[in-house]
Amino acid sequence: MIDILGYRRSDGSLGIRNHVAVIYTVECAKVVAARIAAQFPNTQLFGRRTGCFYSGPIRDKLVALGRHPNVASALVVGLGCEYIDAAEVAEAIGETGKPTASLIITRSGGTLRSLEQGCKLLDGLVQAAYTAPRALLAVADLVVAMDCAGSDATSGLASNPAVGAAADLLVDAGATVYFFNIWKELIGVGDILAKRAVNAEIAAKLRAVCPDEGDPDVNWGNMQGGITTYREKAAGALAKGGTRPIQGVIDSFRRPERHGLYLQIPVPDSSEGESDPQCAMQMAAAGAHIVVETTGVGTVTGGVVAPVIKVCANPQTIALLGDDMDIDASPILLGEKTVAEVGQEIYAEILAVAAGKRTRPEMLGHFED
Repeated sequence: MIDILGYRRSDGSLGIRNHVAVIYTVECAKVVAARIAAQFPNTQLFGRRTGCFYSGPIRDKLVALGRHPNVASALVVGLGCEYIDAAEVAEAIGETGKPTASLIITRSGGTLRSLEQGCKLLDGLVQAAYTAPRALLAVADLVVAMDCAGSDATSGLASNPAVGAAADLLVDAGATVYFFNIWKELIGVGDILAKRAVNAEIAAKLRAVCPDEGDPDVNWGNMQGGITTYREKAAGALAKGGTRPIQGVIDSFRRPERHGLYLQIPVPDSSEGESDPQCAMQMAAAGAHIVVETTGVGTVTGGVVAPVIKVCANPQTIALLGDDMDIDASPILLGEKTVAEVGQEIYAEILAVAAGKRTRPEMLGHFED
């Protein structure tokens, strides 16, 4: 078994990366925040991309990402007139004991002075990250999230089932696993999921979050890949959740206390669109150390805080975008490997990434928010 040497945070949580977060609380502060972050290695830039009105769910998401055990320290940058206050966000993140600082552009003297002050603040936060104590993690300490993006027919036939096989191996080893779906990807599958619930209460909740009305067309990319409706997509998307009993529904930015398999849905009003990076942020904000993302028609994006492992089973996409993929699952469709064999490969890759191996999105600089 591979040794997973991670990081122990002040609150006792365990991380597999040692990022320094630079968080902007409004899009008007993004350029300054990005220029500050660009001066230092190992920084993760993310924030609120739209609007300046108050949003409790978006504020909670930013705080949850800053508190993530993969984050060692955080600088929060605001403009000064937005309703999500940078100093308050930094204070909430700092309640975990990790070093934090805040910067308000309109109070710091504008762009140039904010860059100077921000770089000085971030220098101290980066230095603090380098002193983070190390700790050995077991597989049971890991939280791994499964998602599908840019799906096509091969997703439901091969890559999602292989990811599901890896999910079973993780659950059996004591880990916590989320399989993530937006509401449209749950149309018509409530009864199927309810049969796997650990009790009647969870079964009822699973039925409640799965709509049973309508059958909207999927987006153009999915149609190009041979999927015509969300009911079709939902059937294939279920496979990434494996076969183990479902312990509950993750609908907040809190990690569950009990290990096992969970359905995760977006926290209401906390996403700024249904883009792949926004979905990855949801999973990370709920505590996922790693996101495993299948794709068929192809997507190259990553995410922030939690490294993203890309899995693809479409031979044509692998031929075109192979440099962006971590796992080639196309041998399943070609009859060269079984779902279980590729599932074992994905499981091994998850452990390697947890131990420090860089994913393709990490290597290529895909840290989209």
